[in-house]
Amino acid sequence: MKEEIRQAILSVLPSLPEQTLSSLLEKLVSTGVECKSDLKLIKEEDLQELLRPIQCRKLLQAWSTEEEVMRVTDLQSETSSSSPVDISRSPSFRNSSFASSTPSPASTNSRSSTVDLVTWPDSFKKELYNHFKLLTDISILEKMNEAIEDRGKMIVQFFRQKPTNEEVTRILSRFDVTGSTILGPCVVLLLMAHFKEKSDALILQVDATATPADVERSVSLPDSPRLIVQGETLTSVTWMLSIEGQVVLSPHPNFVAGLATLFASFYNFNLEYQEEASCTLEFIQRCLVGINPTTGSKNSTTKVVSKTTGKVVEKKKHSMNANVCSLLRKLMDFDWLCM
Repeated sequence: MKEEIRQAILSVLPSLPEQTLSSLLEKLVSTGVECKSDLKLIKEEDLQELLRPIQCRKLLQAWSTEEEVMRVTDLQSETSSSSPVDISRSPSFRNSSFASSTPSPASTNSRSSTVDLVTWPDSFKKELYNHFKLLTDISILEKMNEAIEDRGKMIVQFFRQKPTNEEVTRILSRFDVTGSTILGPCVVLLLMAHFKEKSDALILQVDATATPADVERSVSLPDSPRLIVQGETLTSVTWMLSIEGQVVLSPHPNFVAGLATLFASFYNFNLEYQEEASCTLEFIQRCLVGINPTTGSKNSTTKVVSKTTGKVVEKKKHSMNANVCSLLRKLMDFDWLCM
């Protein structure tokens, strides 16, 4: 019985450390699990002292029905014990709807959830969009496409008339309005340049022929989400997504779809914006996606030395970044003057 349950765990979490696996098996037995069919009765609170939130939810989804557990176990038996299981083949991921208690986007107490992932199937991108709509009532891909087409053009026009620094001017000199370059990446790069954020804080550029395995071997991927574009950023038509140092979505077409997927990841997995791209992400949130909470912020909490006590304290999150607010006001004035 124990070996059967062990395989049911490894089929979903193939990289789980042996010590954690042993502790988890003991925990399940002590909870009352006597056979594989009992796994569907396990709740998240039964696992959370040993596993991270996303790991718990993976297991619970895979164990939700006896049929799913049997299918996932069959996949494991087909795979060599020395090779990781490709989770993209798992029915539980194909049918996933992120049925989890993800906190509200406006929550001031949100903390980064550690995401334990391997490559997702292509259909999982749609699930990201669906769950984002469940959380926010926004169709993220449709919204992003409309915003880039409408407000994106206005942002480019604004910076053409009022370039704010040399990097903005350099990006505009590379952008070809006749069609050889793409509007989406130009808008994002302009925003990052304006906020003086490095482009690799959000977008990583790799060789046009690079595979996910090539990227993981040759690029130091950070924990926070990154959109990986293949080839020149302003002309690239394919992208990948990485989270926690792993490429989790293999090459897909359409930069705007990639931007929508990247942004949705922060909400679906309750991740804070990385500090080095926080202004750009908040601008995308407020101007392009239209999420404008009156309280709370997804910007990461930073630690500073208190001028009063001299002690290291957490810097308070403001409801809206001052630099983002300033640019939004300038764009509103510019848009009104151009009417």
